[in-house]
Amino acid sequence: MNNEAVYFINVFSTLSTATPLGIGLLVVKNEASALRYFLAFLAVGLTVDLLGWYNAHYPNNDFYGVIRKLYWLIDLTFYAWFLRWATKVKVVKVICQWVFLGLLLLWFAHLFEYSLLNTFRLSLGVAYSFIAGFVLLEMIENKRGDGLPLVFWLVFGIFFYHFSTFFVMGMITTSTGNKIWWLHNAVNITTNIIYALGFWVCRDEFAAAKVGGQNLSNT
Repeated sequence: MNNEAVYFINVFSTLSTATPLGIGLLVVKNEASALRYFLAFLAVGLTVDLLGWYNAHYPNNDFYGVIRKLYWLIDLTFYAWFLRWATKVKVVKVICQWVFLGLLLLWFAHLFEYSLLNTFRLSLGVAYSFIAGFVLLEMIENKRGDGLPLVFWLVFGIFFYHFSTFFVMGMITTSTGNKIWWLHNAVNITTNIIYALGFWVCRDEFAAAKVGGQNLSNT
């Protein structure tokens, strides 16, 4: 793929996050705490990506390196929390807790041994795609009515992203990983489209304190 196409995909990948974020801010009720946290997570990701572009033009790799490490910590924490909230199966909730602890240990380990970053990102992708896939099956089996709840769309986006990118993440520190990073960005664009569709399609289908039949008491 030529450089211009890769550059366009990279830019569009960053800006695409603004679409589900904007729609979500318009339709999510203040009381829907879990969804507000999801939107906050999208906002943090967009901010980190924008800082990446700034760092590319005005390099300060030490500062941005710290930002990326902190974002990976937020990343692994948020997905564990959100998937645990989305499921009603106690076993899956327990799995989320243990996966979080394991990934947290890997995150700390990579601070001292950078080569473990590949293992950390690969493990994160495999673990969360597996859990998200299970939660999707649970939602399909317990589905009521014709429509799909907003939570389904969000979990589907999480599943799609991690399942489609874990092999790229496993090569994040290699030259090959850099060459095919545009694939990650293409998947990121598609994931944000899924999120945006979910917010738009379900804009009238969730109540203030209830999203897809679930609330924060599920945690």
